[in-house]
Amino acid sequence: MADERHDQNNVEEAEEKKGFISWVKNHKTELAMAGVGTAFCIATILGIKNKESLSQLFEDLKYDMEHGKPGTERWFNKADLEELKEARKLVHNDLMNPALDNEYRADCHDLLLKFDQKIGEKEWEGREPKGPAYHREHGYGLYKP
Repeated sequence: MADERHDQNNVEEAEEKKGFISWVKNHKTELAMAGVGTAFCIATILGIKNKESLSQLFEDLKYDMEHGKPGTERWFNKADLEELKEARKLVHNDLMNPALDNEYRADCHDLLLKFDQKIGEKEWEGREPKGPAYHREHGYGLYKP
C-alpha cells in the first residue's frame, strides 16, 4: 500500500514537472523580457545612486583609450615629458628597494632603459646636434676635414 502511494506520488510529481517545463517553454519570451527588464531597472537604480563614480570611471576609461595604460608603447608615445619623469622616479624607487623580488627589480631595470630612451627622444625633439660627436681621448683633429 505504501509502495502504491509512493508510485502515485512519483507519477504526480513527474506530471507536475512536465507541466511546469511546458509552461516555461510556452512563456520563454515573456520570462526573458521580464529578466531583461528587471536587470535594466536594477542597473538604472545603481547607476543613479553611483552617478559620480560611474562618470569618473568613464573619464578614466576614456583617458586609457586615448593614451594607453602606463608602460605600454602607446603610453610612452603619448605621455608628456613631466609624466615620463614622474613615472621613471617611481620605477627607479622600486629598482633601489632591496625588499622587492630580484626578478621584479630586473624588470624595473629594463623598463628604466626604455624610460631613458623615450625621455631622451622627448628632450631632443626638434633640436639638431651641433657638429660631430667626438671625445677628447680620440683626438680633436680626428673628425675635422
